[in-house]
Amino acid sequence: MEIPGRALVGRSRTCALQLTDRAASGEHALICWKGDHWELRDLGSRNGTWLDGQRLEPADRPTLTAGAALAFGDPLHPWILQSVDPPAALALPEDGGAPARAEGGLLTLPDAEQPELTVHEAAPGRWVAERGEQSWPVAADDVVEAGGRRWRLSLGSALGSTWQANEALAVADAAFRFAVSPDEEYVELEVSGAGQQRTFKGRAHLYLLLTLARRRLADQEAGASEANAGWVYHDELVRMLRVQEAQIYVQVYRARKQLGEAGVEGAGQIVERRASTRELRFGGRRIALAGL
Repeated sequence: MEIPGRALVGRSRTCALQLTDRAASGEHALICWKGDHWELRDLGSRNGTWLDGQRLEPADRPTLTAGAALAFGDPLHPWILQSVDPPAALALPEDGGAPARAEGGLLTLPDAEQPELTVHEAAPGRWVAERGEQSWPVAADDVVEAGGRRWRLSLGSALGSTWQANEALAVADAAFRFAVSPDEEYVELEVSGAGQQRTFKGRAHLYLLLTLARRRLADQEAGASEANAGWVYHDELVRMLRVQEAQIYVQVYRARKQLGEAGVEGAGQIVERRASTRELRFGGRRIALAGL
């Protein structure tokens, strides 16, 4: 079972780790991610919280390690901690059930087959939710609605892994090289940086990225400022690509999803959006164009 960065443990329906054992209190213990480690504390439970067979004192805040045995009320039936990786970005349904987990840095609600609402990290520590043309900032513990359900956000690490800054292939620092056939029917995208390279071929959403990248590159070459380069109005993009409005949302989602699944950090930033003016732009700054 995966838990959010702040996980209440107990028999209450509000607990992220909900227990059925009557030896556990309603709100029994708290497991928290502290930025570089997991910490456990008892919440004054009647039967105690146990770590590797030892009952915690009220002031104890032990650091958890992989393989640790955690017991809540009954020390003879412990839970085993499988991993101490950072928490993933999650959305927990308020009516109960399995959480939705970020995949490739993109949290999709109600699920990947029905991308009604997406949440991604627009910049380190700054999360954004999008529904169609609407976008707004969100934070941990915010509640959003999708698929007829209410979801509480737990926004930890977008990838939920141990990426190191000097090893990550990230949108913010990567070089993007587009290659397009003479008839513009086929597009390839090469993303490189941090000693890594990814190549993406022949998908419809690559032409959307190419269109936005061309605008940004042209504006950069014309001397536009970083803040103003590359923005395209949503309606203009619909006309340029000759697609239905809804297809823009789908293609943006698929572009982010494909890059994220390939391990490109910050994949949600590949298309930036100004909701107030209905504008989009390509998120990369280092752009090159070539023919096939």
